[in-house]
Amino acid sequence: MELDEKLRAFWELESIEIKQEENSVIETFSETINFRNQISEVGLPWKEARDSLPDNRILTQRRLQSLLRGLSQKPEQLEEYDRVIKDQLDRGIIERVDQSEKA
Repeated sequence: MELDEKLRAFWELESIEIKQEENSVIETFSETINFRNQISEVGLPWKEARDSLPDNRILTQRRLQSLLRGLSQKPEQLEEYDRVIKDQLDRGIIERVDQSEKA
């Protein structure tokens, strides 16, 4: 084959691959689109569904208790932690979770 023919064959194969991927993305879009409160939501085409994360509440509570025990012996560090958390709340970096929102 001449170079032109090889190049043409290559691009034909590439365009077939692209068209198949485009169809897959359109199908995923169509299957996952939802309308909620005048807002449309759609799944990401490359994002596969994952199992939900395990509950680590007990572990995080133990870590918090350990941290508080350590900080109770260093009041200036506890005050600094408190200042940083309040600053992040004020700046909207973090937000309070209402008790009713807990899972």
